[in-house]
Amino acid sequence: MNKQDKEQAVLEIKEKLDKASSIYLTDFSGLTVAETNELRDELFNAKVEFKVLKNTLVKKALEQADGKFHSQSQKLGEFLKGPTGIIFAFEDPVSPAKIIKKFYDKGEKPKLKLALVENIAYE
Repeated sequence: MNKQDKEQAVLEIKEKLDKASSIYLTDFSGLTVAETNELRDELFNAKVEFKVLKNTLVKKALEQADGKFHSQSQKLGEFLKGPTGIIFAFEDPVSPAKIIKKFYDKGEKPKLKLALVENIAYE
């Protein structure tokens, strides 16, 4: 990924952060391809986005973000380690929590690292 691609990726992440009503950081390691596809489908149907992004790019986007998550950028940065899937909720801030819980109850995956809902952090 060259410098221009990285800058574009940071800008896109920043836009998502500024629009999102809540974000969820998950550890998706250990999910099979079928489980990941099922999770993505459920999240898509709930009108939320699930992305696997480079932690360093997310940290840079948080530094530039103007919205509600800027004040939580340090807290978020603490959890941006290892494989991280980020769920951006734009309309219903709690629907991702319900989906994550449903999948976790099946096989203890994905693990929730951190959720920011209404600017309150939940670990």
